[in-house]
Amino acid sequence: MTATFYATHDTDGEGSISQDAAIFKFATREEAEAYLRSSFDHADLAEEGLAVEVGAGGFSDCWIKSRNAPRVGEAWIAPFSRSQLYVRRPGQHPGGRAYWTTPRADVLVATVVQAR
Repeated sequence: MTATFYATHDTDGEGSISQDAAIFKFATREEAEAYLRSSFDHADLAEEGLAVEVGAGGFSDCWIKSRNAPRVGEAWIAPFSRSQLYVRRPGQHPGGRAYWTTPRADVLVATVVQAR
């Protein structure tokens, strides 16, 4: 079985993934990390004693809120398959008449931290 990695730039900068974030799929962790690190000026960060750390992000409520439950093959759940999603139906969360959809897989994010 081939490992798959997911990553997004859509965060609050502290590890929390934004609702409706654009999430991308990568064949290797190295590719996912390169994607995440590409948006930083590492020389400027190093001058300030900072570094980029990559790790799994989190969702405050969910990834996507929708009126309908996600179905197999729907484009809006890409890059995930339906079986890779955790879906809370109305009544399973405090958010009213929406379905709350969140990936089961870790989604990598980049955060700026003090250099070690």
